[in-house]
Order: sequence, then structure tokens, then C-alpha cells
Amino acid sequence: MRFRTTLPAALGAAACLALAAPAEAHFQLVYTPEVNLEQPGDVPLSLYFWHPMENGHAMDMGQPEALACHFKGEAID
Repeated sequence: MRFRTTLPAALGAAACLALAAPAEAHFQLVYTPEVNLEQPGDVPLSLYFWHPMENGHAMDMGQPEALACHFKGEAID
């Protein structure tokens, strides 16, 4: 009797594994060449869009309309 209930589950699991495909994710990268700052101040940032799993080319996103950091519920422009 057990065979009748486990066979469909095993076939379903095998089908899921056979049809699974790797995720092809997109990432927004915020890059700055200055990571060790001596004192507080403006930090130059670049925004890129890329596919890190493919080690593909990065596309410059240009200047955003707005960018802010949130700390303890307060937005810092």
C-alpha cells in the first residue's frame, strides 16, 4: 500500500529536479573606489546593473533621480 502513495511523490520530486533551471539574477551594484575614508565627507558613487553569475559586462545606470540612506528610521540624502 505504501508504494501507491510514495510513487507519485517520488515522480513529482524527480520532475521538479529535472525541470529546475539556474536563476539568472540581475543585481544593482553601488561602487566606490574610496572604501577607507580618513574623515567624513562626500563619497563618489557609481551605479551599475550587471549579471554577476555570468561575469557579464556591467552597464552604467547613470545618475538616479534620488538616493538616500536610512538609519534608525531617518532618511539621509
